[in-house]
Amino acid sequence: MDCHDARLLLAFARPGRMELAAADVQALQQHLETCPDCAALAAHERQCDAAIARAMHAVPVPMNLQSRLLARLAEARRPRLWPYVAAAAALLLAVGLGGWWWSQKPWFDSEAFVSRVERQAGARREFVESWFAEQGLAVTAPPRFDFANLESFDIARLQDQDVAKLTFHHRGDDRWSAAVAHVYVLSDQNLRWSGELPQSIPASGDHTVAFMPGEVTGFLYVAVYTGGSLDPFLIPRNQTN
Repeated sequence: MDCHDARLLLAFARPGRMELAAADVQALQQHLETCPDCAALAAHERQCDAAIARAMHAVPVPMNLQSRLLARLAEARRPRLWPYVAAAAALLLAVGLGGWWWSQKPWFDSEAFVSRVERQAGARREFVESWFAEQGLAVTAPPRFDFANLESFDIARLQDQDVAKLTFHHRGDDRWSAAVAHVYVLSDQNLRWSGELPQSIPASGDHTVAFMPGEVTGFLYVAVYTGGSLDPFLIPRNQTN
């Protein structure tokens, strides 16, 4: 396996989202053990996932949530409900087992995946928004980010909700070193957030988590980036509309 194939497969070998065959997992692991560049990229992806998870867990929990949950559980434990709960559980189990037996996993289409990656790199803002709309997500792309640095975009799972995830890559220049920024687009249609979010939080390694509310009404942009500054990824303010 070469570096090109390994980096394409990394997106399918994330914790809790393993979508590769055992042989592909073994080949990828062997490549990572012998290639420091790909191993560093894999470690960076894991660190970003951990950083955004810690940042989102820092969002305040609604008041009295625990007491409300306990009250609902107590209600469900009443004897008069148990026959219905048991029947529903049995039905769900039967449906789940039936679906498991009859389902077939699709084959991984490597050519389609490569074609998708090539279309995503440097895509225009309008194309990105229309793609997410086709997937059922109403998304307004972060207006301050320079999409010339866009590398890829996909749907991520965040606190049991689907959110847009955009990855920007700055390759370095005379002023800035190479860096990566993962931007999560949160909508108030499916998530709530506090109006007192911190501006940024240092995370593990050289990662920083930045919260960007107020850019577009109804959306919160959460950026997990390396390099110490978001400036390499942003359009200069004197060039914005």
